[in-house]
Amino acid sequence: MTPVKKKKERKTFSIAHRWLDEGNAVLVHIDLETGGEQCGVIQLSTVIYDVGLRLVVGEFNKYVRPPDDAVWNSHACVHGLSASNESIKSADTLVKVWTEFVKFIEKYTSEKMGIIVAWGGKSCDIKWMWKITEETHVGECIMPKNCEFFLDPIDTIKHYKRCPLNKNNSSIFGYGLATVWCYLKNQKELIGAHDSLIDAQAQSAICDDDKFFSFLDKPVGIVTLNSILEPKRKKRRQQEEELSRQLPVGWSAFCVTKDIPYSWY
Repeated sequence: MTPVKKKKERKTFSIAHRWLDEGNAVLVHIDLETGGEQCGVIQLSTVIYDVGLRLVVGEFNKYVRPPDDAVWNSHACVHGLSASNESIKSADTLVKVWTEFVKFIEKYTSEKMGIIVAWGGKSCDIKWMWKITEETHVGECIMPKNCEFFLDPIDTIKHYKRCPLNKNNSSIFGYGLATVWCYLKNQKELIGAHDSLIDAQAQSAICDDDKFFSFLDKPVGIVTLNSILEPKRKKRRQQEEELSRQLPVGWSAFCVTKDIPYSWY
C-alpha cells in the first residue's frame, strides 16, 4: 500500500510573528556610509520604530573619524563626505561611536525583540556590521543584544506580487530606496539621499506605509540574523584553515613568483 504523502503545512506568518502579533517588536532601521573598503564606516545611523505603537520612538546619528592612514575611495563617497569635512574631523573614533550606537539600540530592545532592517543590506550594512564586530574590532565592538532577526524590505516587495510596491502591481520602475520612497510620497527626489540618517528615515517611512506594513508579518521577508552571519563566519573559518594547512611534501612557502597570478594562491 502506497503511503499517503502529507501535505506540507503552509506558513501563514513570519518567524517573528509572536513578537509582532503581541506588539513586542521594534524595527531597527540601520544605514551606514563608508569611505570605501580601506577607509571604513564614516557615518552610522538608526531609526527605531515601535511596531505596536506604529511610531518612530528614537533616532541615532553620528559621524565617525577613520584612522589617519585611511585610504578614501572617491567612487564610494556618493554622500559627499571626505577627510576634510569638519563633521568627520571632529568626530569620534569607530569604537566610541559603535559603543554608543549599540547602547542606544539596546534601550529599545531590552524588553522588545529587535528586527534589524537594512535596504539591500545583506551585502552592505550587515557585511560591515559583521566585519566590525567579528574581524577588525573583535572584543571592542559587539552586535546589539536581542536583535535576532533581519529584514530587507526589497525581498518582501519582490516576492509578493500582490504587494502594491511590486513592479507587477504598480508603475514603480525600480526597487532603489529613493525610487520607492518617491513613489510612495509622490515626490521627484529624496532630498539628502545617501546621508545615512535620511536613508534610515526614508526606509522607516516606507515600512510604516500600509502598502508595505500589511506584508511585514508574511512568511517571506524576515529571517534570522544568524542565517546571514553564519555563511560569513564559515568562509572565514575556511580561509583560516587554508592558511594553517601544512604544505604538501616538496612545496615551499617561498615558491610564489611574480609570474603566478595572485588569485592562484
